[in-house]
Amino acid sequence: MTLRARLLLGYGYLVALLLLVAGSAVLGFLGLSAGIEVVLDENFESIRAAMTMTEALERQDSAILALLIEGREGSGEAARAAASSMIQQEEEFQRALETAAGNVTEADEPAALQRIRERYEVFRQARDELIAERPERPLVAYNRAVFPRFSQVKQDVRELLTINQRAMLEADQEAREAAIQSGTWLGFLVVVALVSLVFLSRALQRQILARLDELRTGVGSIAAGKHRRLREMGGDELGLIARNVNGLLDRYEELEARSRGRVAQERRLVLGLLGAAGDNAVLYDLSGSRLAGDADLGDADDEVTGWIRDEGRRRAASAEPVRQEIGVDGGAVRVELELLIAPGARPAGWIARPR
Repeated sequence: MTLRARLLLGYGYLVALLLLVAGSAVLGFLGLSAGIEVVLDENFESIRAAMTMTEALERQDSAILALLIEGREGSGEAARAAASSMIQQEEEFQRALETAAGNVTEADEPAALQRIRERYEVFRQARDELIAERPERPLVAYNRAVFPRFSQVKQDVRELLTINQRAMLEADQEAREAAIQSGTWLGFLVVVALVSLVFLSRALQRQILARLDELRTGVGSIAAGKHRRLREMGGDELGLIARNVNGLLDRYEELEARSRGRVAQERRLVLGLLGAAGDNAVLYDLSGSRLAGDADLGDADDEVTGWIRDEGRRRAASAEPVRQEIGVDGGAVRVELELLIAPGARPAGWIARPR
Protein backbone atom coordinates (compact mmCIF):
# COMPACT_ATOMS: atom_id res chain seq x y z
CA MET A 1 0.00 0.00 0.00
CA THR A 2 1.36 3.40 -0.92
CA LEU A 3 2.11 6.06 1.66
CA ARG A 4 -0.59 8.31 0.23
CA ALA A 5 -3.18 5.54 0.52
CA ARG A 6 -2.20 4.90 4.15
CA LEU A 7 -2.53 8.55 5.07
CA LEU A 8 -5.87 8.90 3.30
CA LEU A 9 -7.16 5.72 4.95
CA GLY A 10 -6.11 6.82 8.44
CA TYR A 11 -7.44 10.36 8.19
CA GLY A 12 -10.59 9.13 6.45
CA TYR A 13 -11.22 6.80 9.39
CA LEU A 14 -10.84 9.69 11.85
CA VAL A 15 -13.13 11.94 9.79
CA ALA A 16 -15.75 9.17 9.67
CA LEU A 17 -15.57 8.81 13.46
CA LEU A 18 -15.95 12.55 13.95
CA LEU A 19 -18.94 12.63 11.59
CA LEU A 20 -20.47 9.68 13.46
CA VAL A 21 -20.00 11.45 16.81
CA ALA A 22 -21.45 14.70 15.48
CA GLY A 23 -24.36 12.93 13.77
CA SER A 24 -25.18 10.92 16.90
CA ALA A 25 -25.13 14.07 19.00
CA VAL A 26 -27.43 15.90 16.59
CA LEU A 27 -29.86 12.97 16.33
CA GLY A 28 -29.91 12.52 20.10
CA PHE A 29 -30.57 16.21 20.64
CA LEU A 30 -33.33 16.26 18.03
CA GLY A 31 -34.97 13.15 19.52
CA LEU A 32 -34.83 14.59 23.03
CA SER A 33 -36.16 17.94 21.81
CA ALA A 34 -39.02 16.22 19.96
CA GLY A 35 -39.96 14.24 23.08
CA ILE A 36 -39.98 17.34 25.25
CA GLU A 37 -42.02 19.20 22.64
CA VAL A 38 -44.65 16.44 22.58
CA VAL A 39 -44.92 16.53 26.38
CA LEU A 40 -45.30 20.29 26.42
CA ASP A 41 -47.78 20.37 23.54
CA GLU A 42 -50.02 17.52 24.75
CA ASN A 43 -49.79 16.76 28.45
CA PHE A 44 -49.20 20.31 29.54
CA GLU A 45 -52.29 21.43 27.62
CA SER A 46 -54.38 18.82 29.44
CA ILE A 47 -52.92 19.91 32.79
CA ARG A 48 -53.77 23.53 32.07
CA ALA A 49 -57.32 22.51 31.11
CA ALA A 50 -57.68 20.53 34.37
CA MET A 51 -56.45 23.49 36.40
CA THR A 52 -58.89 25.75 34.58
CA MET A 53 -61.76 23.31 35.35
CA THR A 54 -60.77 23.21 39.01
CA GLU A 55 -60.69 27.00 39.25
CA ALA A 56 -64.02 27.38 37.40
CA LEU A 57 -65.61 24.70 39.58
CA GLU A 58 -64.49 26.45 42.78
CA ARG A 59 -65.81 29.79 41.54
CA GLN A 60 -69.10 28.13 40.69
CA ASP A 61 -69.25 26.82 44.22
CA SER A 62 -68.63 30.32 45.58
CA ALA A 63 -71.28 31.76 43.27
CA ILE A 64 -73.80 29.11 44.41
CA LEU A 65 -73.25 29.99 48.05
CA ALA A 66 -73.51 33.71 47.29
CA LEU A 67 -76.66 33.15 45.27
CA LEU A 68 -78.29 31.08 48.05
CA ILE A 69 -77.42 33.64 50.73
CA GLU A 70 -78.16 36.79 48.72
CA GLY A 71 -81.31 35.32 47.23
CA ARG A 72 -82.53 34.41 50.69
CA GLU A 73 -81.89 37.91 51.99
CA GLY A 74 -83.63 39.50 49.03
CA SER A 75 -80.82 41.56 47.47
CA GLY A 76 -81.65 41.39 43.78
CA GLU A 77 -78.46 43.04 42.46
CA ALA A 78 -76.13 40.70 44.38
CA ALA A 79 -78.19 37.67 43.35
CA ARG A 80 -77.99 38.63 39.71
CA ALA A 81 -74.21 39.13 39.94
CA ALA A 82 -73.83 35.71 41.59
CA ALA A 83 -76.04 34.08 38.94
CA SER A 84 -74.07 35.77 36.15
CA SER A 85 -70.76 34.62 37.66
CA MET A 86 -72.09 31.08 38.02
CA ILE A 87 -73.15 30.97 34.35
CA GLN A 88 -69.82 32.44 33.23
CA GLN A 89 -67.80 29.91 35.25
CA GLU A 90 -69.96 27.07 33.97
CA GLU A 91 -69.15 28.10 30.40
CA GLU A 92 -65.45 28.31 31.30
CA PHE A 93 -65.64 24.82 32.81
CA GLN A 94 -67.27 23.42 29.67
CA ARG A 95 -64.68 25.00 27.39
CA ALA A 96 -61.84 23.57 29.48
CA LEU A 97 -63.55 20.17 29.48
CA GLU A 98 -63.82 20.20 25.68
CA THR A 99 -60.16 21.23 25.42
CA ALA A 100 -59.13 18.29 27.58
CA ALA A 101 -61.38 15.94 25.58
CA GLY A 102 -59.74 17.09 22.33
CA ASN A 103 -56.25 16.52 23.70
CA VAL A 104 -56.41 12.94 24.95
CA THR A 105 -52.92 11.43 25.11
CA GLU A 106 -53.17 8.80 27.86
CA ALA A 107 -55.22 5.60 28.04
CA ASP A 108 -56.87 6.60 31.35
CA GLU A 109 -58.07 10.00 30.17
CA PRO A 110 -61.29 8.99 28.30
CA ALA A 111 -62.71 7.20 31.37
CA ALA A 112 -61.73 10.13 33.62
CA LEU A 113 -63.38 12.64 31.25
CA GLN A 114 -66.55 10.54 31.10
CA ARG A 115 -66.78 10.50 34.90
CA ILE A 116 -66.29 14.27 35.00
CA ARG A 117 -69.14 14.79 32.52
CA GLU A 118 -71.53 12.47 34.36
CA ARG A 119 -70.81 13.77 37.86
CA TYR A 120 -70.77 17.37 36.72
CA GLU A 121 -74.24 16.85 35.30
CA VAL A 122 -75.38 15.41 38.65
CA PHE A 123 -73.76 18.37 40.42
CA ARG A 124 -75.49 20.87 38.13
CA GLN A 125 -78.90 19.28 38.60
CA ALA A 126 -78.48 19.30 42.38
CA ARG A 127 -77.36 22.92 42.20
CA ASP A 128 -80.30 24.05 40.08
CA GLU A 129 -82.81 22.20 42.25
CA LEU A 130 -81.37 23.74 45.40
CA ILE A 131 -81.43 27.26 43.92
CA ALA A 132 -85.01 26.80 42.75
CA GLU A 133 -86.10 25.40 46.13
CA ARG A 134 -84.84 28.39 48.19
CA PRO A 135 -84.50 26.45 51.45
CA GLU A 136 -84.93 28.04 54.85
CA ARG A 137 -81.49 26.87 55.89
CA PRO A 138 -79.43 27.23 52.69
CA LEU A 139 -76.04 26.20 54.11
CA VAL A 140 -77.41 23.02 55.64
CA ALA A 141 -79.22 22.17 52.43
CA TYR A 142 -76.07 23.01 50.38
CA ASN A 143 -73.87 20.73 52.49
CA ARG A 144 -76.43 17.96 52.17
CA ALA A 145 -77.37 18.16 48.47
CA VAL A 146 -74.64 20.04 46.53
CA PHE A 147 -71.30 19.89 48.32
CA PRO A 148 -70.87 16.07 48.04
CA ARG A 149 -71.44 16.29 44.24
CA PHE A 150 -69.08 19.24 44.06
CA SER A 151 -66.39 17.26 45.89
CA GLN A 152 -66.84 14.27 43.56
CA VAL A 153 -66.45 16.41 40.44
CA LYS A 154 -63.44 18.17 41.91
CA GLN A 155 -61.86 14.82 42.80
CA ASP A 156 -62.42 13.59 39.22
CA VAL A 157 -60.75 16.71 37.84
CA ARG A 158 -57.82 16.18 40.19
CA GLU A 159 -57.57 12.60 38.94
CA LEU A 160 -57.36 13.90 35.36
CA LEU A 161 -54.66 16.31 36.51
CA THR A 162 -52.80 13.47 38.21
CA ILE A 163 -52.96 11.32 35.06
CA ASN A 164 -51.30 14.03 32.97
CA GLN A 165 -48.78 14.91 35.66
CA ARG A 166 -47.80 11.27 35.91
CA ALA A 167 -47.49 11.15 32.12
CA MET A 168 -45.18 14.18 32.22
CA LEU A 169 -43.05 12.55 34.91
CA GLU A 170 -42.83 9.35 32.86
CA ALA A 171 -41.94 11.35 29.76
CA ASP A 172 -39.31 13.21 31.77
CA GLN A 173 -37.88 9.90 33.00
CA GLU A 174 -37.83 8.55 29.44
CA ALA A 175 -36.09 11.72 28.27
CA ARG A 176 -33.50 11.33 31.03
CA GLU A 177 -32.88 7.71 30.09
CA ALA A 178 -32.61 8.66 26.41
CA ALA A 179 -30.16 11.42 27.32
CA ILE A 180 -28.10 8.99 29.41
CA GLN A 181 -28.06 6.42 26.60
CA SER A 182 -27.12 9.08 24.07
CA GLY A 183 -24.39 10.39 26.37
CA THR A 184 -23.06 6.86 26.94
CA TRP A 185 -22.99 6.20 23.21
CA LEU A 186 -21.26 9.51 22.54
CA GLY A 187 -18.76 8.79 25.32
CA PHE A 188 -18.03 5.40 23.80
CA LEU A 189 -17.50 6.96 20.37
CA VAL A 190 -15.20 9.60 21.86
CA VAL A 191 -13.14 6.91 23.62
CA VAL A 192 -12.94 4.93 20.36
CA ALA A 193 -11.84 8.09 18.53
CA LEU A 194 -9.15 8.87 21.14
CA VAL A 195 -7.83 5.29 21.15
CA SER A 196 -7.83 5.28 17.35
CA LEU A 197 -5.97 8.60 17.36
CA VAL A 198 -3.32 7.11 19.67
CA PHE A 199 -2.87 4.06 17.44
CA LEU A 200 -2.79 6.17 14.29
CA SER A 201 -0.25 8.53 15.86
CA ARG A 202 1.98 5.60 16.82
CA ALA A 203 1.62 4.12 13.35
CA LEU A 204 2.44 7.52 11.82
CA GLN A 205 5.50 7.81 14.06
CA ARG A 206 6.68 4.26 13.33
CA GLN A 207 5.79 3.92 9.67
CA ILE A 208 6.48 7.43 8.42
CA LEU A 209 8.23 9.86 10.77
CA ALA A 210 10.83 7.37 12.07
CA ARG A 211 11.58 6.19 8.54
CA LEU A 212 11.86 9.79 7.33
CA ASP A 213 14.33 10.52 10.13
CA GLU A 214 16.30 7.38 9.26
CA LEU A 215 16.29 8.41 5.60
CA ARG A 216 17.47 11.93 6.52
CA THR A 217 20.30 10.56 8.67
CA GLY A 218 21.38 8.09 6.00
CA VAL A 219 21.38 10.67 3.21
CA GLY A 220 23.33 13.07 5.46
CA SER A 221 25.95 10.38 6.08
CA ILE A 222 26.21 9.70 2.37
CA ALA A 223 26.57 13.43 1.64
CA ALA A 224 29.38 13.56 4.26
CA GLY A 225 31.29 10.91 2.30
CA LYS A 226 30.41 7.87 4.42
CA HIS A 227 29.48 4.75 2.54
CA ARG A 228 26.22 3.68 4.14
CA ARG A 229 23.34 1.75 2.70
CA LEU A 230 19.75 2.69 3.58
CA ARG A 231 17.40 0.15 5.09
CA GLU A 232 14.80 -0.89 2.55
CA MET A 233 11.43 -1.48 4.22
CA GLY A 234 7.98 -1.65 2.67
CA GLY A 235 6.74 -1.11 -0.83
CA ASP A 236 5.67 2.51 -0.43
CA GLU A 237 7.33 5.72 -1.59
CA LEU A 238 9.90 5.75 1.24
CA GLY A 239 10.95 2.21 0.46
CA LEU A 240 11.24 3.13 -3.23
CA ILE A 241 13.45 6.12 -2.34
CA ALA A 242 15.69 3.90 -0.19
CA ARG A 243 16.04 1.34 -3.02
CA ASN A 244 16.83 4.05 -5.56
CA VAL A 245 19.47 5.63 -3.29
CA ASN A 246 21.05 2.23 -2.67
CA GLY A 247 21.04 1.63 -6.43
CA LEU A 248 22.84 4.95 -6.96
CA LEU A 249 25.37 4.00 -4.28
CA ASP A 250 25.98 0.67 -6.00
CA ARG A 251 26.58 2.37 -9.34
CA TYR A 252 28.80 4.98 -7.69
CA GLU A 253 30.90 2.31 -5.99
CA GLU A 254 31.17 0.45 -9.28
CA LEU A 255 32.31 3.59 -11.08
CA GLU A 256 34.70 4.40 -8.26
CA ALA A 257 36.21 0.92 -8.44
CA ARG A 258 36.59 1.25 -12.19
CA SER A 259 38.17 4.68 -11.74
CA ARG A 260 40.64 3.37 -9.17
CA GLY A 261 41.55 0.52 -11.49
CA ARG A 262 42.00 2.87 -14.40
CA VAL A 263 44.12 5.25 -12.34
CA ALA A 264 46.28 2.38 -11.17
CA GLN A 265 46.64 1.18 -14.76
CA GLU A 266 47.55 4.66 -15.99
CA ARG A 267 50.04 5.03 -13.14
CA ARG A 268 51.68 1.79 -14.17
CA LEU A 269 51.72 3.04 -17.75
CA VAL A 270 53.36 6.30 -16.66
CA LEU A 271 55.93 4.42 -14.64
CA GLY A 272 56.60 2.26 -17.67
CA LEU A 273 57.13 5.34 -19.84
CA LEU A 274 59.44 6.82 -17.22
CA GLY A 275 61.41 3.57 -17.18
CA ALA A 276 61.72 3.77 -20.94
CA ALA A 277 62.84 7.39 -20.69
CA GLY A 278 65.55 6.50 -18.19
CA ASP A 279 65.95 5.45 -14.63
CA ASN A 280 66.61 8.99 -13.43
CA ALA A 281 63.62 10.66 -15.12
CA VAL A 282 61.03 12.42 -12.90
CA LEU A 283 57.47 13.46 -13.89
CA TYR A 284 55.95 16.74 -12.61
CA ASP A 285 52.47 18.19 -13.12
CA LEU A 286 51.90 21.76 -14.30
CA SER A 287 51.81 23.04 -10.70
CA GLY A 288 55.24 21.59 -9.87
CA SER A 289 54.14 18.59 -7.82
CA ARG A 290 56.06 15.34 -8.38
CA LEU A 291 53.83 12.68 -9.89
CA ALA A 292 56.17 9.80 -10.55
CA GLY A 293 59.82 8.91 -10.55
CA ASP A 294 62.16 7.85 -7.78
CA ALA A 295 65.26 9.74 -8.88
CA ASP A 296 66.93 11.86 -6.21
CA LEU A 297 67.58 15.31 -7.61
CA GLY A 298 68.93 16.61 -4.34
CA ASP A 299 68.85 20.39 -4.04
CA ALA A 300 67.80 20.60 -7.67
CA ASP A 301 64.35 19.28 -6.75
CA ASP A 302 63.36 22.56 -5.06
CA GLU A 303 64.83 24.59 -7.88
CA VAL A 304 62.91 22.58 -10.46
CA THR A 305 59.64 22.90 -8.52
CA GLY A 306 60.09 26.67 -8.11
CA TRP A 307 60.91 27.17 -11.78
CA ILE A 308 57.85 25.15 -12.93
CA ARG A 309 55.52 27.17 -10.68
CA ASP A 310 56.84 30.52 -11.89
CA GLU A 311 58.55 30.58 -15.23
CA GLY A 312 57.36 27.17 -16.35
CA ARG A 313 53.67 28.09 -15.94
CA ARG A 314 54.09 31.12 -18.23
CA ARG A 315 56.06 29.10 -20.75
CA ALA A 316 53.50 26.27 -20.73
CA ALA A 317 50.66 28.67 -21.46
CA SER A 318 51.88 29.05 -25.01
CA ALA A 319 51.68 25.27 -25.53
CA GLU A 320 54.98 25.33 -27.47
CA PRO A 321 57.81 22.81 -26.99
CA VAL A 322 60.13 23.90 -24.17
CA ARG A 323 63.50 22.55 -23.08
CA GLN A 324 65.18 24.15 -20.13
CA GLU A 325 68.35 23.34 -18.22
CA ILE A 326 68.64 24.24 -14.57
CA GLY A 327 71.97 24.25 -12.79
CA VAL A 328 72.60 24.03 -9.05
CA ASP A 329 75.78 24.49 -7.01
CA GLY A 330 77.52 26.45 -9.75
CA GLY A 331 76.55 24.00 -12.42
CA ALA A 332 77.69 20.88 -10.60
CA VAL A 333 74.13 19.47 -10.86
CA ARG A 334 72.26 20.07 -14.09
CA VAL A 335 68.65 19.07 -14.80
CA GLU A 336 67.00 19.19 -18.19
CA LEU A 337 63.23 19.99 -18.19
CA GLU A 338 61.00 19.17 -21.14
CA LEU A 339 57.35 20.24 -21.53
CA LEU A 340 55.00 17.38 -22.35
CA ILE A 341 52.30 18.38 -24.83
CA ALA A 342 49.18 16.25 -25.35
CA PRO A 343 47.29 16.07 -28.64
CA GLY A 344 45.41 19.26 -29.34
CA ALA A 345 48.30 21.45 -28.18
CA ARG A 346 47.45 20.97 -24.54
CA PRO A 347 50.32 21.11 -21.98
CA ALA A 348 50.21 17.98 -19.78
CA GLY A 349 53.26 18.22 -17.49
CA TRP A 350 57.06 18.28 -17.24
CA ILE A 351 59.68 15.58 -17.39
CA ALA A 352 63.03 16.16 -15.71
CA ARG A 353 66.31 14.30 -16.52
CA PRO A 354 69.50 14.81 -14.59
CA ARG A 355 72.60 15.55 -16.71
